[in-house]
Amino acid sequence: MADIEHEDLLKSVAEITEQRDLASLEVSVVEALFEFVPATEIKLYKVHGQEARLAVRVDENGVEAGGSLIRSPDGVLSLPDSAEFMDCLEKQAMVAGETEGLNRFIYPIMAEGRVVGILSLLCPANRDCNQWLISGLLRIYQNFLSIINENERDKLTGLLNRKTFDDKISKILQANADRDASGKTSVVEHRHGRDEKTSNWLALLDIDHFKRINDTFGHLYGDEVLLLFSRIMKETFRSSDLLFRYGGEEFIVVLPAEGIGGAWTALERFREAVESFNFPQVGQVTVSIGFVDMGNQCIPATLVGHADQALYFAKQNGRNRVCMYDFLIITGELGRESAGSDVELF
Repeated sequence: MADIEHEDLLKSVAEITEQRDLASLEVSVVEALFEFVPATEIKLYKVHGQEARLAVRVDENGVEAGGSLIRSPDGVLSLPDSAEFMDCLEKQAMVAGETEGLNRFIYPIMAEGRVVGILSLLCPANRDCNQWLISGLLRIYQNFLSIINENERDKLTGLLNRKTFDDKISKILQANADRDASGKTSVVEHRHGRDEKTSNWLALLDIDHFKRINDTFGHLYGDEVLLLFSRIMKETFRSSDLLFRYGGEEFIVVLPAEGIGGAWTALERFREAVESFNFPQVGQVTVSIGFVDMGNQCIPATLVGHADQALYFAKQNGRNRVCMYDFLIITGELGRESAGSDVELF
């Protein structure tokens, strides 16, 4: 490579190392690969259970990233239906193949000893695809992926942490404001397969009588309840929903849904999953939930405060239930100046 190419490569590596959130890191790595590797198309997938969900794609038309990709024909792939992807997963190594006169290379993206993503490249058969460069950039990506995950996630549960919540919620609210200003509508993958207009909903979850669990069984069992509770969250909500441990026994879910019905159904399904789960030694555990439409607010503290008021109402009226702030306001069951809270906001 010429000196100027070395210089350009170093600039791209520097840009990759400047990223401090996962979405930006993914785009930066894929763009760098497309610049220096003679690929006609590069796709980065995230692995969720038995599915691979497209996160970033780049070709001659430019780069595309975000949730809209999962609605494309190849947006969500069943791993068992893809022999190349399954081979990559099982070997945890690059797999090569051919398709329509092009060489196809499939690379595993590793984190904490497991495959968390897949990188797919299409290259002309008569070109050197610079395997050493791809491997090097992927190592840089994986190293920074581990650092970002460590910084963004709660050490006990593996869910996103409070610091990450503050950052992501601000970005969502800003995106809402920009969309409203432009007059554009947003769509979301319907929980039953269709595309519908969507809102983002913020739900505040609190494990009922958690102090009693710690006092009765000890903090080790309390921590096990938190771990199992977070596992139920991961299994119940979609991979596109944002799951946070907000503090102690308090959790937050940010989910896009096609109206109050979709959000309520998802939260009720989770509440029932917790209620029916047999926690070792402890037995039955329940959860109270308060939620709010994020489209009506632009201040994170106000959003959390409204969700907290709905949660407090649920706690004061039997626990183990889902309550929506706006609905409680409309029905007069909750005043806008309601006091009382189980959640520390600051």
